[in-house]
Amino acid sequence: MLRISVCHVRRPIAGPCLGTLRALLSLPASQFDHVLGRGNAGNSIYRNDPLDQLGQFWRGIALQTIVRNVLHEQNPHLEMRDATPGLRSNGARRSQGQTSFDWLCDGRRVECKSSRLCWVASERTWRAQFHGIKLPLEGTRDDAEFEDLILVVHSPSKLHILKHDHRFSVSTRGTLTAACGHTVTVAGTRDQTCWRSAVSTILLKFCSGESTCEELAEIRISDAQVATVVDQINAGQGLAYMKQVYNDVPLSAISGNRRALVMERLGLAVDQLLNGSSTFSDAAYDEFRVDGRRRGRSSASVDWVRDQTRVEFKYTRLSWNEGGQRWHCGFHGIKFAYDGVRQEPHFDELWLAIYSPYGIHMFIHDGTFGVSKAGLRGSSKGFAVNVYSKKGEHDPQAALDIICSKLLTGGCRQVAVIRW
Repeated sequence: MLRISVCHVRRPIAGPCLGTLRALLSLPASQFDHVLGRGNAGNSIYRNDPLDQLGQFWRGIALQTIVRNVLHEQNPHLEMRDATPGLRSNGARRSQGQTSFDWLCDGRRVECKSSRLCWVASERTWRAQFHGIKLPLEGTRDDAEFEDLILVVHSPSKLHILKHDHRFSVSTRGTLTAACGHTVTVAGTRDQTCWRSAVSTILLKFCSGESTCEELAEIRISDAQVATVVDQINAGQGLAYMKQVYNDVPLSAISGNRRALVMERLGLAVDQLLNGSSTFSDAAYDEFRVDGRRRGRSSASVDWVRDQTRVEFKYTRLSWNEGGQRWHCGFHGIKFAYDGVRQEPHFDELWLAIYSPYGIHMFIHDGTFGVSKAGLRGSSKGFAVNVYSKKGEHDPQAALDIICSKLLTGGCRQVAVIRW
């Protein structure tokens, strides 16, 4: 039997309307072992990969650094330089992390994209998929934003470095293509369940037949320079501190994508507890793509439907920002209304969940607090909600209290806490 306690929690920061007590559903994490247990299963093929300890963004930076080093070792006569940031659409200068390509090699612009292997259940095989490739697109880009496109197939044992021909296996992403670029997808054969065999098939497809791609190099994951780059990023970005803070916390050892699926299941379970008499359904059941095909579960416009209410669930991890010297929670890809793109939000109710070393705090967003859009990407990929603690506050517990208080004072409603 599920044990539920209703705690009266005083909001942490005093204010004009904050002195009152608030009913809050408080649940022990042990009551969700059936969900958390699936997330903690240590069956990832990347569990012994040092790059796996980095999040998706920093793993991409690490792989770019490794590839650049390997190619420079192979071609020491070539001059390699950092890309120079250009200007945003509003005239402001881009940051170094927002350049339209990754580096210059003898004056040629080089873009580097990487992909880990992803299991495709419907085909019973593995695939590599590369996103955000800004190739020419009628009405948006006359030319690619680079001359050379480097792709890295990141397998559990090696990094395979390829030079792409700008044509092989390129696909568009509907309305997302203008802002977010094209996609390159290459998979093993059906029923090729062994990832090693799938990698061989993927590399063969890249470098044979009509493709004019070529493999430039490969480097073992066990190579010392991989661990060196990971250590450098950990030290420079405060990631080692994050690892220490989240040490032995449930769900901390799995990838961000797997954690997101577990968090969504937890959100649905909490909603069902709060609304026991309601009917819940899969959001994707009655949704179709523009080409008439039924949407898959992962591409539904919302996460679930309660009676007639469409619910979107977003989660973030309480994260340390080394540059700003503060803790941060950022929720992304939120499809609010946008002039000329979406007349109404894709959802009726937006749930935000904060994953922290102390538990999971769930809120219902008020529709306005902390919302910012990411330029052109904001129109197609959605908006962001960003909440920060005060600068110089290193204590994660104090920072979490500040961030939760900001959400509450901003009009959001806290619905539950799952405590470790």
